[in-house]
Amino acid sequence: MQTNKHHAAFKSAVEKIIEEFTKPLEAPEMLAVSAQITGMLMALQDQNTMTVDRATDIVAHNMGIGSKLILADLMDHTAGTA
Repeated sequence: MQTNKHHAAFKSAVEKIIEEFTKPLEAPEMLAVSAQITGMLMALQDQNTMTVDRATDIVAHNMGIGSKLILADLMDHTAGTA
Protein backbone atom coordinates (compact mmCIF):
# COMPACT_ATOMS: atom_id res chain seq x y z
CA MET A 1 0.00 0.00 0.00
CA GLN A 2 1.34 3.41 -0.96
CA THR A 3 1.56 5.79 2.02
CA ASN A 4 -0.41 8.99 1.67
CA LYS A 5 -0.99 12.12 3.76
CA HIS A 6 -3.91 10.54 5.64
CA HIS A 7 -1.76 7.53 6.63
CA ALA A 8 0.99 9.89 7.82
CA ALA A 9 -1.48 12.01 9.81
CA PHE A 10 -3.03 8.94 11.47
CA LYS A 11 0.41 7.53 12.34
CA SER A 12 1.52 10.88 13.74
CA ALA A 13 -1.61 11.14 15.91
CA VAL A 14 -1.06 7.62 17.29
CA GLU A 15 2.62 8.40 17.98
CA LYS A 16 1.56 11.48 19.99
CA ILE A 17 -0.82 9.34 22.05
CA ILE A 18 1.96 6.80 22.67
CA GLU A 19 4.28 9.58 23.87
CA GLU A 20 1.55 10.89 26.18
CA PHE A 21 1.18 7.52 27.89
CA THR A 22 4.83 6.43 28.15
CA LYS A 23 5.02 7.66 31.76
CA PRO A 24 1.83 6.17 33.26
CA LEU A 25 2.00 2.86 31.34
CA GLU A 26 4.74 0.27 31.08
CA ALA A 27 5.75 -0.92 27.60
CA PRO A 28 4.04 -4.35 27.99
CA GLU A 29 0.79 -2.60 28.95
CA MET A 30 0.97 -0.37 25.89
CA LEU A 31 1.68 -3.41 23.73
CA ALA A 32 -1.31 -5.29 25.16
CA VAL A 33 -3.72 -2.39 24.62
CA SER A 34 -2.35 -1.78 21.11
CA ALA A 35 -2.86 -5.47 20.29
CA GLN A 36 -6.47 -5.23 21.47
CA ILE A 37 -7.04 -2.19 19.25
CA THR A 38 -5.42 -4.02 16.32
CA GLY A 39 -7.78 -6.93 16.94
CA MET A 40 -10.72 -4.53 16.93
CA LEU A 41 -9.59 -3.01 13.64
CA MET A 42 -9.20 -6.47 12.14
CA ALA A 43 -12.74 -7.40 13.22
CA LEU A 44 -14.11 -4.25 11.58
CA GLN A 45 -12.81 -5.21 8.13
CA ASP A 46 -15.26 -6.06 5.36
CA GLN A 47 -15.56 -9.83 5.69
CA ASN A 48 -16.42 -10.06 1.98
CA THR A 49 -13.05 -8.70 0.90
CA MET A 50 -10.70 -9.27 3.84
CA THR A 51 -9.76 -12.75 4.96
CA VAL A 52 -8.21 -13.47 8.35
CA ASP A 53 -5.02 -14.54 6.60
CA ARG A 54 -4.81 -11.33 4.59
CA ALA A 55 -5.45 -9.18 7.67
CA THR A 56 -2.82 -11.10 9.60
CA ASP A 57 -0.34 -10.68 6.74
CA ILE A 58 -0.98 -6.92 6.65
CA VAL A 59 -0.44 -6.63 10.41
CA ALA A 60 2.72 -8.78 10.38
CA HIS A 61 4.21 -6.93 7.40
CA ASN A 62 3.60 -3.53 8.99
CA MET A 63 4.90 -4.67 12.38
CA GLY A 64 8.16 -5.45 10.61
CA ILE A 65 8.23 -2.02 9.01
CA GLY A 66 7.53 -0.38 12.37
CA SER A 67 10.30 -2.35 14.07
CA LYS A 68 12.81 -1.37 11.39
CA LEU A 69 11.81 2.31 11.61
CA ILE A 70 12.13 2.53 15.39
CA LEU A 71 15.41 0.58 15.45
CA ALA A 72 16.88 2.89 12.82
CA ASP A 73 15.72 5.90 14.83
CA LEU A 74 17.22 4.49 18.03
CA MET A 75 20.53 3.84 16.30
CA ASP A 76 20.56 7.39 14.93
CA HIS A 77 19.80 9.00 18.29
CA THR A 78 21.54 6.79 20.84
CA ALA A 79 24.90 6.19 19.18
CA GLY A 80 24.26 2.46 19.44
CA THR A 81 23.71 2.41 23.20
CA ALA A 82 20.02 1.45 23.14
